[in-house]
Amino acid sequence: MSVELRQTWLWAIACLTLLTGVVLSASTWSNYTKTDRRIDLLLGYIDTLVLMQQPAQAQQSALDLITQLPQPNLVSLENLAAISGAAKHATIRQTHLTPLPDGWQARTIEVSATNISHTILSNFLQQAESQRPPWRLVKCDLRGSDQQSQSASATLTFEGLEKP
Repeated sequence: MSVELRQTWLWAIACLTLLTGVVLSASTWSNYTKTDRRIDLLLGYIDTLVLMQQPAQAQQSALDLITQLPQPNLVSLENLAAISGAAKHATIRQTHLTPLPDGWQARTIEVSATNISHTILSNFLQQAESQRPPWRLVKCDLRGSDQQSQSASATLTFEGLEKP
């Protein structure tokens, strides 16, 4: 084999190696951009899942708190009204009872009171929300206050969770 023929073969091998390197680099770059977009998409999914998990964890910790109570039943609002002195001014009626998973139920009760003093009303509210499990005041409508007797009319809506 002559020297010129060897040089031609070496140049051909060098050019072929260079061409192979360029093709492999282009292929790698193409795969990288596709993979990069997929990774960004998956990271977006993970962020969404983390945001969805936070409320679920808060709900689970609230449920754990209630289930650890010695008696997970709501205290009767009629009893609280009698204790606070609101019973003679108030009409108490259950508006909704919603069954929940695992034997739990959500109870909604409406309390309508007329000519009730501000002090008695605030004591009743404080007692209802300090119970364990607590009654939660979800709506409160106060109407017309008599300045001299310091009384008003009120419609209060309470919600509570219990496991009877």
